[in-house]
Amino acid sequence: MYLSITKSKDPHFYILQSFRKKGGGTSSSRYLDLGTASEIREKYGCADADAWARQKLQEINDSIREEKASVVVTYNPNKKIEAGQW
Repeated sequence: MYLSITKSKDPHFYILQSFRKKGGGTSSSRYLDLGTASEIREKYGCADADAWARQKLQEINDSIREEKASVVVTYNPNKKIEAGQW
């Protein structure tokens, strides 16, 4: 995921998610609309909307990494699993 900022007097912040399409090409979709810089300052009471948006992006990326954490499964090739036990 990455942060997209529109260039204007009052920039708008979006968090976008990139992905691969079936044909192999890349595309992106809007994951979260954070709002304009003035809206973020008013709603969350922060002085720097850009820094707040980057921190929010980092939190979302960290939570997604935790969800995708690998799981270790033990396997014993000598042990037979009975039908219906799985």
